[in-house]
Amino acid sequence: MRKLVYLYGKDRAEGCFEELERLMKVYYAHKPPDMIAEEKSFTSTERFTEKDVILITYGDLVESPEKKPLRALSDFLAVFMGSGINTIHILPFFPSSSDRGFSVIAYEEVDPILGTWTSKN
Repeated sequence: MRKLVYLYGKDRAEGCFEELERLMKVYYAHKPPDMIAEEKSFTSTERFTEKDVILITYGDLVESPEKKPLRALSDFLAVFMGSGINTIHILPFFPSSSDRGFSVIAYEEVDPILGTWTSKN
């Protein structure tokens, strides 16, 4: 709540917090039991630190005539970045119906235009 007050002021933060709390309860109610169990061992303070370097990129940013975009991106990063980046967030990553890739239709699949989970090329 303290961070919301800092960002939005006391009055607006209270309304934001109530809505945020409601959304979190709905989300939690639909969360699979195995995910709940796995998250119990998660320590949020250990997730990211000042030592992390995170790349946020579109999955099709790097192109190669003979490779799918994710393979081309992986190869590019291996050659030019080495171990300089330890986390990559790819936008959009999943198959979608519209909204430039952000109307996701399958959260457990890779957009076939980008590649596959095990793509070699």
